[in-house]
Amino acid sequence: MTPLRHKRPDGGSRLCWGDERVDQEVAHYVARVRAERAAHEQPDDAAADAFRLDPPDVVPAVTVAA
Repeated sequence: MTPLRHKRPDGGSRLCWGDERVDQEVAHYVARVRAERAAHEQPDDAAADAFRLDPPDVVPAVTVAA
């Protein structure tokens, strides 16, 4: 995988992200891609889903009261 940070080094600045946040986002993206690739090698849907759901979200979901 080509290091994503070198493809668009200014991408984080457009979103007002610092270097730490950009590194976090890139690491998360790489983990999601690896999980998706591993999921394709699994024998059934249940096993594939377990791989796909392994990397946590970058920003945890927040429950909003209705």
